[in-house]
Amino acid sequence: MLQRLRFDRPIRRPTGAAVVRSLPTVAIVLALSTAAVALLESPAIGLTDASPVYFVAVVIAGSLIGTWPAIATAIGSFLIYDLLFTQPTFTVFVSNPQEWLDLVLFLVLAVIVGRLSALGRNRAEEASRRAAESTALFAISRILATELAGSGLDRPRPSRAASNRRRHRRPPAIARIVVRHVPRACTRRQPGPLGRVA
Repeated sequence: MLQRLRFDRPIRRPTGAAVVRSLPTVAIVLALSTAAVALLESPAIGLTDASPVYFVAVVIAGSLIGTWPAIATAIGSFLIYDLLFTQPTFTVFVSNPQEWLDLVLFLVLAVIVGRLSALGRNRAEEASRRAAESTALFAISRILATELAGSGLDRPRPSRAASNRRRHRRPPAIARIVVRHVPRACTRRQPGPLGRVA
C-alpha cells in the first residue's frame, strides 16, 4: 500500500520548447476557470467561495501536459483568485487571515492534485509501452516457434559424436532465425491504447 502512494519518480525539468508548447494550454484552462469562478460568485448565483473550480483546471493541465504545467496552473490559480476574488481586490495583500489559510491550503492541494494526475498519465504511457514491448516479444517467440518446428530442430538429439561433427560446419538454426526475423519483429509499430500507432 505504501509503495502505491509513494512518488517514486523524480519530476523532470521541462525544456524551453516544452514550456512554450504548454503555455497556451495553461492560459486557456486558467481563463475558462476564472470565467466560471466569476460566474459562480456573481450576484446572480451568489456562491461565496468557488475556488474549487480551479482544481478542475489543475487536473486538466496535469493530465494533458504533465506535472510542471499543473504546478504552474496551481500557482496561477492561486494568484488569480487572490487578485480578483479576495478582499481587497487587485492586490496580493489579503486582509482576512482565514483567507490566507484557504489560499495556502488551495495551493498545496492543487500541487498535489496536479502531481497525481500527471503521475497517472505517466503510468498509462508506461503501461502502453510495456504492452507494445510484450507484443513484440510474443511475435518473436511465435516466429521462433514456427521456424524451429519447420527446421527439424524439434527431433531427438543425435549422438555426441554426430553433434561434434556438425558443430564446426554452420551456425545453429536458431541463430539464423533470430538474425533474420528479430529486426522485423522489433520495428513493427504497435497501436496504443487509443488506437494510435505508438
